[in-house]
Amino acid sequence: MYIVEFFAQIASFNFGWIIAFVQEHLFWLFAFALVTHVIFGEKNFVRNFLVFVVAMWLWDAWGYLSGVALFGAKTLTIYYITKIGLLAFVENSERWKDRFVVISSIQGVAAIFIAQLI
Repeated sequence: MYIVEFFAQIASFNFGWIIAFVQEHLFWLFAFALVTHVIFGEKNFVRNFLVFVVAMWLWDAWGYLSGVALFGAKTLTIYYITKIGLLAFVENSERWKDRFVVISSIQGVAAIFIAQLI
């Protein structure tokens, strides 16, 4: 849970640790900067970057605390296999075609919870 440790080090003014942390995670720094630039563009880049980084840290902390693994092999396998089958059916069905986004969202949440139960 990097977010708790990072904010604890900021609160204690441990700049040596913060500099070492940034140097050890340069790949993620630039990867998140790239993703932020691609998604949000150049407008308010620093603010959007900080919000994105905190969101990723909170997502990681939530997964750690709740035990729900969102990026494990089992979770991703169940998620994508069920998504391909269900959304192919929904896309070709006249009755369900207009509810594509809602069905996709429900399928995603259900697949994550089913993967945690297995």
